[in-house]
Amino acid sequence: MKNFVFFIAVALLIQSCTSSIEVTSDYDKKANFTSYQTFNFLPRDDQNQLIINEFDWKRLTEAIITEMEARGYKQGATDADMVVGIHIVLEEKTDVTAYSDYYGGYGYGGWGYGYGGMGMGMGMGTSTTSYSETNYIQGTLIVDVINATEKKLLWQGIGIGTIDKKAENKTERVNNAIGKIFEQYPIPKQSPK
Repeated sequence: MKNFVFFIAVALLIQSCTSSIEVTSDYDKKANFTSYQTFNFLPRDDQNQLIINEFDWKRLTEAIITEMEARGYKQGATDADMVVGIHIVLEEKTDVTAYSDYYGGYGYGGWGYGYGGMGMGMGMGTSTTSYSETNYIQGTLIVDVINATEKKLLWQGIGIGTIDKKAENKTERVNNAIGKIFEQYPIPKQSPK
């Protein structure tokens, strides 16, 4: 049952809205990214095989191929210079929101003059605090680019987002998410010739 829930969550991650994806990246500052020419993919790991179907895996790899080829790399060589790994991590989260209608504290009634002399009225205020919890799944998509010969990490791009349950335009959403992650790749896209 848990695997089924993860499968659904990953399918939803693939569909998440790119405007809500937080992207970070890091890379080997000594690496010469222009010296690499070819790339291929690592096989899916056991966890990804359980939580992402073939259709969504193909969408991910095709989007990455587009981004890598736009930077001058060629895909498909069996002895590629680089290998690309894709990892997906899902985490159940709870967001707690508190709302307080606090009106109180000490209230001053003011000064009164009259036959009774001077007096000051004080009273305690009241408040009510209500809480609401929202459960959601946070998905993390990690793309690793690795030197195939030395098995050293060259670049890592990470996209983190909340799962959106909309199912329209899956391919477009994947392309946008991968494009946003690759915006931080050390080599920008090349101009079409």
